[in-house]
Amino acid sequence: MLNINRLSKLYEVYNLYRLIDGLRSCLSPDHFQITSSTTREDELIDRISFSNSLFTVRLYYEPRYYQSDRAGSINLRRIDRNSFTTGSYYCPDFVIEISNNSNNDSKFYVLDAKYSKVQTVRNLHLMEVVKKYVLNTGVSGKKNAKINELTILFPGDTDFSVVASEHYEPNIRAVASKPGKEGNLNIYVRNIMARNIPLFLMVPVSEDDVNPRHSLE
Repeated sequence: MLNINRLSKLYEVYNLYRLIDGLRSCLSPDHFQITSSTTREDELIDRISFSNSLFTVRLYYEPRYYQSDRAGSINLRRIDRNSFTTGSYYCPDFVIEISNNSNNDSKFYVLDAKYSKVQTVRNLHLMEVVKKYVLNTGVSGKKNAKINELTILFPGDTDFSVVASEHYEPNIRAVASKPGKEGNLNIYVRNIMARNIPLFLMVPVSEDDVNPRHSLE
């Protein structure tokens, strides 16, 4: 049988393609140029970009970020004491970066996939990822900035929120994501895009956004 580490990696890859599908389903190909690339030995996509003259949306898979600038690194920084150790970095499963090209302002949505039951997510993983990606992470060049949202993806049945505010960030939540529950993650992605991207650049919502076909194509 597959061991838990193998299942956890498969769950990450499942969510990678669900996120890609979610972005493709709401960002109009008539308005965005789509490019993807990888530097991974397993050849999985580690960066996909949707861009036009107004906005750029990037999805990163397992991006590393350090205490200082590194070539090819995203604009997040590890800011805790241990970050000064040589080679010390954080590596969330996914980061969605939404950039306004007119003012170079970016928003960061960090997602971590946990192949765990909801009780384990609440009692163990939640504080672990809050410490890493909220308390101990900053935004490069912005002294007081934090990520905009932290989300745990888990194979449960019901989403839940820890911090959910229309006026303050970062928000912290967990989204149920598994076969048969694809709509939860699609709705989450669409809500993020709708908060940052004008509606005329987006694909109108469809039934497949809520109840997508069971495919990773």
